Amino acid sequence: MALVTIAVPVYNVGKYLEQCLDSIVNQTVFADLELLLVDDNSTDNSSEIINEYCCRYSNVFGFKNQRNLGSSESRNLALNHAKGKFIYFLDGDDLLKTNECIEKLIGSDSDNNDLIVARMLRWYPETDNYEEGYHASYQNTPEFTQKTIEEVPNFYRHVCGTNMLIKLNFLRKYDIYYSSIIKKFEDDLFTFKLQSLASGIAFRHIDCYLHRQHRQSKMNLNVVYDYQDCLYVIKEAAKFIKNQPQAPENYSRYFLDCQFNRLRNYFQNTK
Repeated sequence: MALVTIAVPVYNVGKYLEQCLDSIVNQTVFADLELLLVDDNSTDNSSEIINEYCCRYSNVFGFKNQRNLGSSESRNLALNHAKGKFIYFLDGDDLLKTNECIEKLIGSDSDNNDLIVARMLRWYPETDNYEEGYHASYQNTPEFTQKTIEEVPNFYRHVCGTNMLIKLNFLRKYDIYYSSIIKKFEDDLFTFKLQSLASGIAFRHIDCYLHRQHRQSKMNLNVVYDYQDCLYVIKEAAKFIKNQPQAPENYSRYFLDCQFNRLRNYFQNTK
């Protein structure tokens, strides 16, 4: 069994895909990894690049959606096929910062943690500069292991599913998948469920995930997102809290407050 499955949803990122995949195959523990590439019906050369890497490496496997379904469905497809002890999600235009990222992320205490979180950086490829812009509340948090979310309140703001190892049998035990109903905030709902139910969370001070910043990226623009997706997140989170009495009360309240604040900002900005 592979130690880690790395799942990469791919849609029209042929321009960047080889750099992403090379950052994976150059990992020191690549022989112990399984790489699943899900082509979301790309119209560029992404599928040719995927086929090339599948032919070159025996632990790289490609899948293709017959129509464009979105990144959530592509990640869920990879989840259903994953055979690793852990799964790690990486978008096809992003990359791992160093060749030792996954090895250091695993560490010696992986058996005792359902989630192992690293640091994510904004990456500006034109200047090769990095910015610690993500989840600043924990950038200076000391490393820890085997904690619940209630024990590390600084992590309340951590709402990204793409810079952590997730234990696969934990995901399957609770039947946690990405929502295919929404196009925005799907990471919020996914990570809220993960952190609510995880019996052990670890944090490593490792700069692991580089999130490429595009000139036209939504991450660079002051975009007001679709309020209907936010309403869906609130509804599903409330349903989850009701059905999972072990969901931590303080964390649940914080999460819902954040979603309501997002709604409030939306309507204030659209007056």
